Amino acid sequence: MRKEKIFSLRLTTGMRQALGVAARRDRRSIASLLEKIIAEYLTQESIQWEKDAVYQNRRQYPRSDVSLPARLTIQQASGVFEETEALIENMSLGGSYVTYADGNSPPWMLRNSIRLIVRIPGAPGPLELDCRAVRIIRDERKVGVGLQYLGVDRENLDLIDRFLHGTRVNSTFSSHLS
Repeated sequence: MRKEKIFSLRLTTGMRQALGVAARRDRRSIASLLEKIIAEYLTQESIQWEKDAVYQNRRQYPRSDVSLPARLTIQQASGVFEETEALIENMSLGGSYVTYADGNSPPWMLRNSIRLIVRIPGAPGPLELDCRAVRIIRDERKVGVGLQYLGVDRENLDLIDRFLHGTRVNSTFSSHLS
């Protein structure tokens, strides 16, 4: 269903700031958070409404919380490549959410070409995954980027799958990238 109506409301500064904090924690925009809150309220109160794909879980694969050091290689619009060290905070067969200190922040754009390099325990060497950024979240301490994998081969998907099924809850590894 297409979103065809605009709704505006007045909020106090404090409420607007609190919504911003909550949205960043949930890794979404304020508008998306408000939609989620309204959808949950309508469901909780048993108020019938026309649910559509927008309000369903759009994730094809479940996420697992992890803590893996990684390296990002980002191709800027100018063609220049920049690298930064990052931390994968969660991972699925479809993508990863990575963070890094804001001081290390290359200028991100959703159209950048990105390569995620990560050493997964049990893998024979580091995985190099081509990605695109689908969400960028900045706060005062760090930058978080939702990455969608592009064209991952079956062998690498199997390695990721085996890793995820063995580490469902906050596993920390101190492997170094080579």
